[in-house]
Amino acid sequence: KELDISNNAIKGEIPQSIADMKNLRILNFARNDIIGIIPTEMGSLFKLEQIFLETNELIGGVPYQLGELTSLRKLSLHNNFLTGHVSDHLCKLSNEMFLTQFTVDCAGETAVILCECCQCHLHENIIHLDENNRYED
Repeated sequence: KELDISNNAIKGEIPQSIADMKNLRILNFARNDIIGIIPTEMGSLFKLEQIFLETNELIGGVPYQLGELTSLRKLSLHNNFLTGHVSDHLCKLSNEMFLTQFTVDCAGETAVILCECCQCHLHENIIHLDENNRYED
């Protein structure tokens, strides 16, 4: 199952009821006007393989509950206003080669995310993990 509402100028928050979509594999809310935090309830969507939340106005941290999503392969969070540390749970997914693409803002004019398991490419202001946990152009 896929929910793709990208590029629609949608305003508002991600509802906590997103957790009711238990068979969701791809969630794409990219390039909208989504505000607020990433709901911790998303950590109960165990079938999620790809999450695209980039280019919105999300604030707060990256919920550690997302580290429970062992099917997760792509997590795109850049171009938001997220802050804080990426949890060890998410780092574990990347180290075990489950999570192969992970992007967040790490420097520049936007907020800062600290991630000990990521390599930061400051020029482009994103962190990108590929299958080998190295920066990829």
